[in-house]
Amino acid sequence: RPDAAIVMLDRAEALGAPVGRTALLKARAVLSGEPMTPQRLDRAARELDRAVLRGGPTAPALALRAEVSERQGQLNAAKRDLDLAIEARPDAPELRYARARLLEKMDRCGEAVRDYDVALLKDPDNDDAIAARGRCKLSDGRIFDGLGDMIYALF
Repeated sequence: RPDAAIVMLDRAEALGAPVGRTALLKARAVLSGEPMTPQRLDRAARELDRAVLRGGPTAPALALRAEVSERQGQLNAAKRDLDLAIEARPDAPELRYARARLLEKMDRCGEAVRDYDVALLKDPDNDDAIAARGRCKLSDGRIFDGLGDMIYALF
């Protein structure tokens, strides 16, 4: 019931709840609704802009704004937000995975492999990341390294 959550968050904000936090929660509520439409993405983006502006550039707000930007086809904006999120939380493997996946989508596999490598140091059992790193290595012509990652991820 995302609409009910948004109404309650509006009330909380009117009563003085921190705007940065309520805006982030509203964006999450908007994104949880179905169907996902361009209008819902725009609403989520506006709430996330408020979250970053009023609550500070926190890693969760930046990461979610990056996800929305990516869905809207704004890959460079998504990368900028992920760069800032990683600056704020450099030890968070999920942020490295997100940026690596985005870099792969942007045909920048060399950079993506570096992010996968850093993330896998913190989370070495992530088979999806190992397979994705292998895919990047294969696309960069590193056949044996790529196949090694792909086979390792399977077993």
